Amino acid sequence: MLSRQAKRQGKLGGDRLELLSLAGAIVIMGIWTNLSGYGAVFLEPSNTNASFELMRYAYYGGAIASSLFFLVAARLISGLSRAFELCLPLLMSFSTLCYALAYNQTLLNPLLLGGGASFTLGFCYLWTVATLYITLAQTASAQRVVTLIIGSQVAEQLASVIATHLLTAAAQIAVCFLCPLAAFGSLLLARRQKHASPAAAPLRASFSRKARLHTYLLQASSGIAIVAMGAASSVGNWGSLRTLLAATDTAAALSQTALACLLLVGLTTTFLLPLIERPLSYRYQPAFLVIAASITLASLQPSLDPTWLNAFDIVQSAIEFFPHIMLWVVLSRAIGETGGNPYFLAGVSLAPYSVLSLIWIALLEASAAAPSFVLVFVSYLLILIVAVHPRLLYERDLPRFTSTQELNEYALDGEPEIPIESNGASVVELIERRCCFVGQRHGLSAREAQVLTLLAQGRSRPVIQKQLVLSEGTVKTHLSHIYEKLHVRSAQEALDLIYGGEESPLSCPHPTSREEALRAG
Repeated sequence: MLSRQAKRQGKLGGDRLELLSLAGAIVIMGIWTNLSGYGAVFLEPSNTNASFELMRYAYYGGAIASSLFFLVAARLISGLSRAFELCLPLLMSFSTLCYALAYNQTLLNPLLLGGGASFTLGFCYLWTVATLYITLAQTASAQRVVTLIIGSQVAEQLASVIATHLLTAAAQIAVCFLCPLAAFGSLLLARRQKHASPAAAPLRASFSRKARLHTYLLQASSGIAIVAMGAASSVGNWGSLRTLLAATDTAAALSQTALACLLLVGLTTTFLLPLIERPLSYRYQPAFLVIAASITLASLQPSLDPTWLNAFDIVQSAIEFFPHIMLWVVLSRAIGETGGNPYFLAGVSLAPYSVLSLIWIALLEASAAAPSFVLVFVSYLLILIVAVHPRLLYERDLPRFTSTQELNEYALDGEPEIPIESNGASVVELIERRCCFVGQRHGLSAREAQVLTLLAQGRSRPVIQKQLVLSEGTVKTHLSHIYEKLHVRSAQEALDLIYGGEESPLSCPHPTSREEALRAG
């Protein structure tokens, strides 16, 4: 009993250490982005040298190259990911120094040195941060992933403001040099933990081709929203000075950032986190509608009374951070649900963001007439995607749904309801969804969730062995682990838990040993 309890405590500690390490690495990379891309220290040459603007183009050129590489060579990347993870942080740290010193040296052409460093930074940053979020998505449940993403975004914004106002210029450059190396160390620490709970088994069977298309559109919309909100708010695109990071009043800058983060937490916990387990067709609709309304509202900024501009900037800053969270949340859920190559899915999210960022700073940022039109157009485009497309996407696939509520999700008023009994194939999918939910709540591995699903569908142990190509002993071991994690003693009690719709008790009066579980199975 004590041994089992000690193992559980060790596993819980390992889980926390891994997740904290990943969250820490994400915060570190966020600090690098804010100091190097929005801080006055790195952007000072732009005040005296017009050619410095070309370094922004080079950065997004590197980001585009990285995201396109994800799209066309995802399988190759998966096989060489560890080699890239080792080399890119070193290259990124070296390029950070080159970027910072390009216009403060005479040995090499400043534009050539800075442009090459910027291209490398865009490539390495996108790759590194995508790897961190992919690892996080493959490690924790959906609720934990979203919570950690929100917390990381808040922590990086507050830490960046503090670092900007308390560190000297040389110290900020040193911090940015060390950030990629520190993030790499945190990633290694996370992967050394052997107790991490795998994410829930992907719901691949329930994802049709059209549902995948909807997922891709949601990912692309998140990237578009980042560009639109960056252009609309005071935060801006990478390579443009951020007001709060250049403010002379430290207390005011920190208090405004804290208020923006507080508002961000309120938005995400109201419009995103509670819906993360809902069906894909309307899971992100409230969040995207908030973004669309905010983009439209941003076009009214020139007509506001000056006394309201400060409060307006705080609101806009909070909402600008919001689509960043959306992008990584949508990507993490896509990785967990579709079962697709995670680097390909990262490319789907990041390519629109990178391409549109370059288009914006090259063609639209300097135009006075274009921004309002573009922002309003993008807002209504997002509304169409999230409010209209789901109906067109799922309307013809009603037999695939697994409950009467889902079958009639998009039925018009006055239409007769379609009973779930008319859809025989949905029974199998319903069992798969229920087993996936139970497995996620109780920390089952992907293979254990598969065994539990087949058991719930009435398969015998020999059939499970044959279908999953496992030995008899392996199946028995999986069953014993399932019974222990579900706090049940037999297959019948496991089925009662699945079909009864009730959670198992937090503690079992008479714990079942592994040998008893094997005999009961």
